[in-house]
Formats: sequence, C-alpha cells, structure tokens
Amino acid sequence: MATRKGHVFTREESSRGGKKGAAASPLTPEERMKGVWASVAKRQEMNPRPSHCVVCGVEMTTRYQYRHGTGRYGQMHQGKGKCKSCSDKEYKAWRKAQDPDREIRQHPPAACVMCGTPLRTRGQPKTEGTSLHRGHGLCNVCYQREERKARKILRLMGMM
Repeated sequence: MATRKGHVFTREESSRGGKKGAAASPLTPEERMKGVWASVAKRQEMNPRPSHCVVCGVEMTTRYQYRHGTGRYGQMHQGKGKCKSCSDKEYKAWRKAQDPDREIRQHPPAACVMCGTPLRTRGQPKTEGTSLHRGHGLCNVCYQREERKARKILRLMGMM
C-alpha cells in the first residue's frame, strides 16, 4: 500500500492512479514515459557530457559503453567532467588530506619477518622454497603459529 499525504491507496486506486472518484490520467503509461525521456533528453542537451577529461584531456566514454565495449574507446566518464583515473587521484589526495596518519596499503615483504622464508602472493605461481603470504609480513606457517598462541591466551583469559 502506498501512502500520500495521509491517504492509504487501495489496489484499485493504485491501478487507476488516484483516489476514488478522481479522474484517471488521460495519458497511457507509454505516453508518460515518453514525457519522462523527453525531459531527460532536454536536460542532456542543456548540459552535455564532455567528450574529453577537463584535467588530463583524454577521450571519455559513458559507463555503459565502457563496460559493454560499444562506442568510442577511452577512459570511463566518472563525473564533473573528469575521467575515472583523474577522479580517483583527486579522491585519494582528498582522503589523504582528511586523515594524514592513515596507513597506505603496501606490497607484502619479500621474506617472512619471523623465519625469513621467501613469500609469494596468491596470484603468483608456486615455486620451490616459497611460502604463501598470510598477513602482517608472516608466512602461512608462522601466521598459524601466532594465531594458535593468540587463541590460547584468549582462552586462558576467559574471552573465548
């Protein structure tokens, strides 16, 4: 049930488009949609999307065309006349200014900080003598060892 200004519409009223006794809209749903799309087209005529980024000048395309591979090639239009990469750079600079102490994600270290085993990420192929990087600079074996220690301490403290 939809409400409008304190009135609860019944199914019958909703299908007619108004309150009981109110005149039904003279337009069909298709005609109403034509009016909606006409207003969208008019707005796009008045404020056209720029074809090139205002910051770097690279050619831009719509999000739909970019994702589906249709239309011209170039960077995806993000908003305010900027391409996605320029918009992302601006956002990262703004975010850094908001919280300068925020950690920036770094690449994993080359070797485990506890045992020194060479590390690889999930995307890299398995090679002899390397171990999977689990987090905090630790290889899989050391990470699991530290995790077991932490669980044991939590159990002893009664928190787990």
